[in-house]
Amino acid sequence: MTPEKTANYIISNCAAATGDKRGRVLLISYKFPPHDVGVAQHRPEALYRHLREFGWDCDVITAERPGTPVDVIQTPDRSWTRSVREEGSREAVLKQTLLRGSRTGLGPFRQKLIGNLKLLMRLLPKWHDEFAGWSYGIEQTVLATARERGSTILWATCSPYTLAPVAVRCARQLGIPCVIDLRDPLPDYLHFPRSPRHWFYRALAKADTISLAAPCCITPELLAVRSSSRRPDPVLVVSGSWQDTKVPPRRCDIFRLMHAGILVNGGRSPQPLFEAVAMLRGRYPDMQEHLRMTFIGSDSHIVRDFPGYAAVQDLVEVLGQMPYSEVQEKMATSSMLLIIKLDGDIYSDALPAKMYDYLPYEAPVLSFGMSPGLQGPLLEWSNAGRWIGSAADIADYIEEQYLTWLRDGVVRRIRRPEAIEYLGQRRMAGEFASLFQVTANDKPIDNRNMLPWQEAEEVV
Repeated sequence: MTPEKTANYIISNCAAATGDKRGRVLLISYKFPPHDVGVAQHRPEALYRHLREFGWDCDVITAERPGTPVDVIQTPDRSWTRSVREEGSREAVLKQTLLRGSRTGLGPFRQKLIGNLKLLMRLLPKWHDEFAGWSYGIEQTVLATARERGSTILWATCSPYTLAPVAVRCARQLGIPCVIDLRDPLPDYLHFPRSPRHWFYRALAKADTISLAAPCCITPELLAVRSSSRRPDPVLVVSGSWQDTKVPPRRCDIFRLMHAGILVNGGRSPQPLFEAVAMLRGRYPDMQEHLRMTFIGSDSHIVRDFPGYAAVQDLVEVLGQMPYSEVQEKMATSSMLLIIKLDGDIYSDALPAKMYDYLPYEAPVLSFGMSPGLQGPLLEWSNAGRWIGSAADIADYIEEQYLTWLRDGVVRRIRRPEAIEYLGQRRMAGEFASLFQVTANDKPIDNRNMLPWQEAEEVV
């Protein structure tokens, strides 16, 4: 699958703060704080926290979870995914049986088997995606809430992708505009050439506006079904960091290179890092006393399956999944923070959640894998770090930070203030406020020509 390599998207400007009432948005999101950490929950959180500054009241409908704010409307979570996460459930046992094992042996066979089973199940509405049980069960709640609260626009963030047809149907019954937000690259089962009659693409065709978190969400199918729409071009609204407070570095007797997050069953390959560290330990024999590569995540154990691991295995820490508060402690004491880009052309212009997670810290960010895409220039512009393409260059970059750590005991790379401001939740909410305003009033998008780090490249 290949992303659409065009400039067929619009970049929205940020609305001005106002005390005037512009309207009321009903936000629909399966995840919402305190759900899993990541863009999935924090994208709607930004609107919930900041839309009122731009004249928009809002209400939120989400799946029930302990700790959800009391003013957020919770609905029973009947999704298959929720059942899988409940220890001891039939679904959880089935998933563990099918996925047991690593990337070697029978692991790939099990992955292919479950993938084929899912494709067959997706022919039925109940199994359109893993969340269909929740998405298709909330329509009456959406309609009742919108009528009671006086909603003037409806916004749904995908995934779940089954939210798209639900949101469009409800908006049409209510007689209000609908904005569908695409947070992530579309999965394989939605990325094959599809008929405009496919349930997901029918919904995209009928939405009043499509917004994106990154250009990698654009596909030829999306552009095709939107070609005759009032607003055919999707609108790029870059996500924002959910941490407002800068985190100063803490001294540590270990020079830690840390990756926090899933490896997507090997889709994120640490091989270039292993090769770089193997080069460095030849230059600095004492490095083995100081350096550790730390992997935190539910599938971090698969690092042992990658080429190059054997040469550096004594320098690798595999910690598995940890509470986020403990991960934050590790990030604060790390000397370098790692982003491993997913393999595949579709992810070339992705802006992964880990980038926003690392912004409040001062440790330099090392990104590698695939091509720099949008992320490479962004890391440079924000002064957060660098994307590097070869193991030899990665070794040189690590060496530079390692020598600084030996000399100063800590490594700092101060983020650019204007980048921190732009990559915050308030700016993102302001751009959505602008988008809601023009959608509600059927006006053209107030757009800018380039992202700020692209403008900086033009100046240079």
